[in-house]
Amino acid sequence: MIQEYFGLTGEPFGKNISPENLYLSLRFKELLARLDYGVKKRCFCLVTGDIGAGKSTAIRLLARNLDENRHKLLYISDSNLKPGIFTASYCSN
Repeated sequence: MIQEYFGLTGEPFGKNISPENLYLSLRFKELLARLDYGVKKRCFCLVTGDIGAGKSTAIRLLARNLDENRHKLLYISDSNLKPGIFTASYCSN
């Protein structure tokens, strides 16, 4: 219905939005930069935020740009996890 009303060619709020169609807000760019830094420094990264903030989209964009031969991405999406589970995480140089 939304697609027909606005004359859209695809789902505007779907999970498979192409990167060129993303709105890259300053916060979203900052998240991408921090994730990129985490990859370069071989850090454990934890992304939290409100529903619809773009967490999964940013991670999918990051994963799309990683060399699969050099990096393994572990994406855990579980709302039952508690922050205390991640207290032992750190970033080493």
